[in-house]
Amino acid sequence: MNTIVKNLIATVLLMFSTSNLCSPDTNQTESEIEADEMPSMEIVKRMALQYTGFDKIEGFSTEKNIKSISLLKVEDDQTPFLHNKINGRELYVVEFTDIKLTSKSFPELIDPYRRTFKVYINPEDYRLIKIESKYTGKDVDFLPPPPVEKAEKQMQGIGELFLDFADTTGSVSLFDIISSIATLEIKEICALLVTINKRHVENKAVWSITMRGIPPFAVKGRAGDKVPEYYRNYSRDVYDAKTGVMIHSTTIPTVERVDEFPKPQ
Repeated sequence: MNTIVKNLIATVLLMFSTSNLCSPDTNQTESEIEADEMPSMEIVKRMALQYTGFDKIEGFSTEKNIKSISLLKVEDDQTPFLHNKINGRELYVVEFTDIKLTSKSFPELIDPYRRTFKVYINPEDYRLIKIESKYTGKDVDFLPPPPVEKAEKQMQGIGELFLDFADTTGSVSLFDIISSIATLEIKEICALLVTINKRHVENKAVWSITMRGIPPFAVKGRAGDKVPEYYRNYSRDVYDAKTGVMIHSTTIPTVERVDEFPKPQ
């Protein structure tokens, strides 16, 4: 963990060591925690802002846009290669509401959504686990990702592995990256800050950002226009965590058609 963050944690805990504060009940499934009840809550909030970069959005305020900070026991995470490090554990969850993204590179773009983001943070070392903004509408071309076992096989097929959650606080923020792309028409976002191995790239800290429900991209070839939209309206883009430079873009893991799933008995 970054030395500055370690020192900050030690200082804040020392300040509160004589108070009557106590740790949250680890047996609870989910508990709302006021940010001023525990010194760690302020650190969690600061780390969530650092990872998201939402405080760079004009009009943002913590009072208006941070709805809650809570502890949540995660049961069904599907992160390829890393889900076993998450499931069954309690994580801090910072919920941001009423977020409208903006673009520094394309200031004319307007976000068509008011988004809710959940930021999951490890309570032991404050590493980012994931940032999610879920889509709740109906769209016949918005298909779910494959089960985690299939996702892992597909990623192994292109020589890409997630090794761990990145131990870095010096990364560019999610907002820095999102605000540099050419569209804000993204229905769902899932962002991971992880270390990867991929063909001559070992133990590199990256942002792996899956954007689903984007305007369908063109497919090359004579039959490109016949490729169903649900295979062309999502992308997983991988960026250098330190510089924000794109490393590669892929549609792996590939979505699965709804009729490929087992029908209920």
